[in-house]
Order: sequence, then C-alpha cells, then structure tokens
Amino acid sequence: RRKGGGVMIAVKTDIDIENDKVDVSSKAEMLSISLKADNTNYCLSVCYRVGTLGEQNFNEVERHLRNVASRRKFKAHFVIGDFNLPEVNWVEGQSTTQLGQRYLDLFNDLGLIQMINQPTHDKGKILDILLSNLVGGIERVVVLGKNEICSSDHFGITFSIKMKFRKKVVKRK
Repeated sequence: RRKGGGVMIAVKTDIDIENDKVDVSSKAEMLSISLKADNTNYCLSVCYRVGTLGEQNFNEVERHLRNVASRRKFKAHFVIGDFNLPEVNWVEGQSTTQLGQRYLDLFNDLGLIQMINQPTHDKGKILDILLSNLVGGIERVVVLGKNEICSSDHFGITFSIKMKFRKKVVKRK
C-alpha cells in the first residue's frame, strides 16, 4: 500500500525467550505471536484497522481475537494497534456508533482492558490502543510526543510486559 498500513512484531535476539507465530487464518491486518519464558505462555497481537473498514473487517478482527482466546494456553493476551475508532470514548467505555460499540463489547467479552488514557493522535483522539486481560502484566505505559519516534500524525507508545526471562549472550561475527 502506498499510504502505509501493515503490522510487525520484532523480538530482540538477546532475550532468551521462545517465540512463534500463532497460526490464525484471518483477512484482518493482524499478527499474533506466542512468547514463552519460564514455562509460561503469553500472546502478543498487533492490529492495523483502516478507519473506513466496517462490518466485514470487524468480523475478521473478532474471529482472530476469539481464536487466540479459545486456545487457553496463554496466561495473558496483549493486543496493541491502531484501531482507528475516533468515535469511541475509551475512558468512559462508550461509542457514538454501532461499530465502535461492537468493538467495545468484543473487548469486554474477552476480558481485555484498554490501558491508554490520553490522545495518541494529533487531532486529540485515542486511536492507538493497548489491551490486556492481565492488567498487572503491563507497566510503564508512555504515550510519546509527536514525531518522537518517526514522522506521523500518530504518537508512539512504549510499555513493558512483566515477564521473567534471561538475557542471551549473542556474539557478533
């Protein structure tokens, strides 16, 4: 696509952690990976939702998230992405549109709690969200300033997932 889109998850090579793609067939721009450390499995999912996509895209996002939730092998599920739902008031948990309400209901049904409480877009809306069904598993959530990471109308988000893991010694060639 000429104007962006797509998703990616990068895992540092010096972290001693097993990671693997979670195989979910979906037409939504989503990707999920499992992270395993100390015999504990977590799932990290990313999503990019084009703001003009409607019901059919919602169904694909829902199928993806419910598929991951049904696996029951994950201690926690973390979802982050640009959902482009400006009509949703995340602090109040309300939407002015039916589609926005369907997303709120889906996240609530899956026990996913939205953890971003300040604007992530230069028009003052929360478009980029961080969801988790293990609220204590996320710490140090920071919404960065405009263009602090790259030139965009969206603000970067940093956060830490509480996981126990060892560092690998990586020798460069």
